[in-house]
Amino acid sequence: MADAARAQWDRRLAVDFGTTHTVAVLAPTTALLFDASPLLSSAVAIETDGRLLTGQDAVRTGQLDPGRYEPNPKLRIDDERVLLGGTSIPVEELIAAPLRRVLTEASRRLGGPPSSTVLTCPAAWGASRRGVLLRAAEIAGLGAVSLVPEPVAAAWYHASLPARPAMPGYTLAVYDLGGGTFDCTVLRRTPGGWDIVGTAGRDDVGGIDLDGALLDILAAGVVAPNLRQWRRLVSPTDPAGQRTLQRFRADLRAAKEQLSRAPSVRIHVPLLEIDTHVTREEFDAAVQPLLGPTIELTARVLQGAAVPPERLDALFLVGGSSRVPLVATLLHRRFGRAPLLVDEPELVVGQGALLVPDAEPATSTVAAERSGPAPSEPASTPAAAPQMPPPITPAAPVRPRRRRWVPAAGWLVALVMVAVVLVVWQAGIQGRGLRGGDDPGSGTLGAGSADAARPGGVRAEIHKVAWYNGFRVTFGKAAYDATAKTLTIDLKVKNLLTKDRSLSTVEVPISVVFAGQATPGKFPGATRAVGAGSEIEADVAFDVAERMTNLTGGVLSLGSDDKLRAQVPIVAGGQLISLEPVQVLAATSITVAALRFDGLTCELRGDDPKAIRQVPAGSRAIACTFDVTYRGTEVDIGIFAGNVRLAMPDGDLRAPDSAPSEVVDKDKQNRNVQAVWVVPAPAGGPYTLRLLDLDRYSGQPRGSADIKLTVPSATPSSSTSK
Repeated sequence: MADAARAQWDRRLAVDFGTTHTVAVLAPTTALLFDASPLLSSAVAIETDGRLLTGQDAVRTGQLDPGRYEPNPKLRIDDERVLLGGTSIPVEELIAAPLRRVLTEASRRLGGPPSSTVLTCPAAWGASRRGVLLRAAEIAGLGAVSLVPEPVAAAWYHASLPARPAMPGYTLAVYDLGGGTFDCTVLRRTPGGWDIVGTAGRDDVGGIDLDGALLDILAAGVVAPNLRQWRRLVSPTDPAGQRTLQRFRADLRAAKEQLSRAPSVRIHVPLLEIDTHVTREEFDAAVQPLLGPTIELTARVLQGAAVPPERLDALFLVGGSSRVPLVATLLHRRFGRAPLLVDEPELVVGQGALLVPDAEPATSTVAAERSGPAPSEPASTPAAAPQMPPPITPAAPVRPRRRRWVPAAGWLVALVMVAVVLVVWQAGIQGRGLRGGDDPGSGTLGAGSADAARPGGVRAEIHKVAWYNGFRVTFGKAAYDATAKTLTIDLKVKNLLTKDRSLSTVEVPISVVFAGQATPGKFPGATRAVGAGSEIEADVAFDVAERMTNLTGGVLSLGSDDKLRAQVPIVAGGQLISLEPVQVLAATSITVAALRFDGLTCELRGDDPKAIRQVPAGSRAIACTFDVTYRGTEVDIGIFAGNVRLAMPDGDLRAPDSAPSEVVDKDKQNRNVQAVWVVPAPAGGPYTLRLLDLDRYSGQPRGSADIKLTVPSATPSSSTSK
């Protein structure tokens, strides 16, 4: 029996699904190779026949057709579906693709499927994200899967190193800087394993952002005399240009890695045909604003875990981006101890996951939970079944959109417009009962009068506005072609953001509903570019099955699945639900101890403007924006979730769902800082915004101020003419 058990133990598989790469390890510590590398690109691309490609096959497809390519599926985990090549794919299917590739290779090496699989994930992930990952594992065919927090796996790896005694009471901080995210966790060794005593993370800093900083350095040196060619390079409009940009991105990643080993690197800029040099000093100066907040967040996690730096036994660097020499320098300078970096930090989590004893299989039936951090006591994590503790304050906003491949200089940012795909996917949208009554702002031709110029045709003037996902959509004319059985509506789409919308495509699903039957709309062409503050005109077409004699009762629905929907009647008689933002706090300025909050405004919205996504049905977002100045005695101060709270009508004091994550230098001002709470659709009542200045070391408030918000009931809009 012992031999049989040992054989099963030796057939285990561990998978570390990362933002840019996936690592798979077979017991005891054999890393699987993919395309001759232990790092399988997490990228996924779709073929014209619908097959999903992974690894270097996906990367090559992305170079040929970027519209069919998603480089970082892990960053899309909060999205229900992802558009690739005009096909809307459930995010679980997208994540399952590299996991399926891992299973295939592991089965080939073992001569059959693994006996069990350990899958890792960030410690701060909530139930909904873990549920998506587990469903993806089921789809991939991984069978019974044990879920282990990444820092727990890293701690077990650390304990396996020579001369690293980890007796009970040993305290370890894991600094994990990966391809697209950062996490810091403090763990304490117990007789049974490792307890997580504090954790927090950021989804807006990682290796891809360090690549972007390198691009900024190049932009500052080569753009002025070569503006036109630079625009062609960073904002290509044709497939050849897109392939050139993909290759340039790969060169930048290689140059960044070389700077970890050499004092300078030579980079060739295509199209401009320029060779330029970048020194490590220049690179360090460019990335320090990105890395500095990770050091500050590490300090606050230690503070929240009640572990002074001098009582920390070890500081362990994990993740490929932790190789950047400045990381160790900043940590050593801040905490007075040299961190430990092993030769292959990107393999640590995968190899350590196999050392976690007796991890119990997890289930994909995970209850939904409120997204966003909330204050809580640290959770204990027994080794036999590592649990995911709720993140401590401060925690990072849930998947904020990051600027990627856009030069930092303000005048140059305007040059690059991010393509926003206006798509509709085949989602069954149930028709909603509409109340009767006139719609005072709808200018119609009767109830959709017949068009004399086109026999059997029907036309109507809509002239209504709705808001969805940070866009304002203005509907103009509707025309029904009886011969083609096609309803066409012209509209304008304006991006209301003041900064570039980036990271990923943004979907604007639209359907038309007649008598409870939903028909999805189609936009001509593949993409429409809607840069920050800009507006486009477009037509959307609906293939209506039944012949129509008028448009009465037709309702346009913006939204999909369980997202909050805007509803726009085509003609008079229905209730407009426009979801127009409503101001609940006019511009206010207030001083709280050493912090000065200026231009503080709050809105009731249908979208989270910080995370750039529509809120779930039955809820609204309260979004507050402010400028903050620090006038204290320290060098700087962090502005995180702990500095802003929202008191609900029932007295519950809530942390933001999308929290600020800023470091404000002494006597300097950070502008347009934002915090967003997603709350049940408010019925009106006393909401209070609480602002706090927290002591850097104790976390205790040095001052606070409460500001009342005037929050109306979340009722459908009645305004129709905008």
